[in-house]
Amino acid sequence: MTYFTDEYFQFLVDLNFNNSKAWFDENRKRYEQHVREPFKRFITDLIFRVQEIDEDVLIEPKHAIFRINRDTRFSRDKTAYKTHMGAVLGRVKRQEPDFASFYIQLSPTESFVGGGAYFVDSKHLLSLRRYIRDNPDDLITVIENPVFKGTYPEIMGERNKRLPKELQGVDIPLIANKKFYVSSPLDAKLVTSADLMDTVLERYRILLPFFRYLRTGLVYSHARRPIKEDKG
Repeated sequence: MTYFTDEYFQFLVDLNFNNSKAWFDENRKRYEQHVREPFKRFITDLIFRVQEIDEDVLIEPKHAIFRINRDTRFSRDKTAYKTHMGAVLGRVKRQEPDFASFYIQLSPTESFVGGGAYFVDSKHLLSLRRYIRDNPDDLITVIENPVFKGTYPEIMGERNKRLPKELQGVDIPLIANKKFYVSSPLDAKLVTSADLMDTVLERYRILLPFFRYLRTGLVYSHARRPIKEDKG
């Protein structure tokens, strides 16, 4: 099944050059017909298909999809609208500090799938770091798997320069990450083809061992040692 036409990308290209409320209001029907509704249909079907391989994903489409309106309150960029559509397929919402979620973004310039543990708070970050320290071989097995590495060559995320004392000296570079996420590009021609759904699902399947590791680590704890928040 094909979800998107060339008009999906064309609207977003035009929006890039006419990023104002007045233009958007004049072209709202184009947006609804060629962008919003196709993206909603795709995400609705994608969630259903993802649940076949990952029963922990229970999110509803309305909670998964990001609005196209930009929040400009704390940003130097005051353009009114995003020039892409994106969605997080999490457990029940987009931002969950104890869960690794799927992500997809479709735009004229950069379409990709991926995801990970992005909205991690200090408590769950320390839990995950302890799990990495105690189970390093399992992590290496997952991320060095040729299929995984060929699809997701880099584990991304900002890093702390200093770690909690109990983790200092651990020779695992990824333990310094504050976020753990990956991405894999999608060709624009694929987005408007009937192969999009199957391709996204296959790349999500490749992520599952990594996500299971992260999800376990985010809630990992030691019975006699309460978790203290990482201030680094």
